[in-house]
Amino acid sequence: PIGSTLPLVPGSDVNFSTEFPLEDVISLTVEEGSLSIAVSNGLPVALDGLALTLIDLGNNGTVVDETNLGRLDASGGSGTGIFSLAGKTISGSLAIQVMGKTLQAVNVTVGAEASLDIEIEVSELVVSRALANLPPQEFSASQSLEFPDDRIQVTRAVIAEGALIFSVKNDIATAMEISLSLNDLK
Repeated sequence: PIGSTLPLVPGSDVNFSTEFPLEDVISLTVEEGSLSIAVSNGLPVALDGLALTLIDLGNNGTVVDETNLGRLDASGGSGTGIFSLAGKTISGSLAIQVMGKTLQAVNVTVGAEASLDIEIEVSELVVSRALANLPPQEFSASQSLEFPDDRIQVTRAVIAEGALIFSVKNDIATAMEISLSLNDLK
């Protein structure tokens, strides 16, 4: 029960995965960029030999990169690492595998808020190739087309295939002249 004290908590192995999807991204060929990882140990036991592995689930579970955070003290220990994406082709279906072990502890109080928090920040990525499913867009007077993931902002792209289908409906009783233009699209 929460608030109780355990006289002895034996050490044990830690091995779990958490998914990190890039929504609607099919594939990215990254020239420059990385993922920054920050881990905060809110557990009442120390973690040792903590290693994180970035796995590409959409590419048969290929290991993209690894980072070793070492030891994180109980209740507040933290560590940071980086997954390099430079020169790699990744899918939008990623996961982070967390491996390590908890250290034996004595007189551990069971807390309600105990957790291991993992924060991921995507750096600016320079990609030479990107494949994605663009969700349906509604255009008004002047608007930009959004890339499928709000964490990814495209500044320049070459579109190899695809189509834009426009449906225009006039609900006003008078005739209208409509001009459709796609700026910077060749």
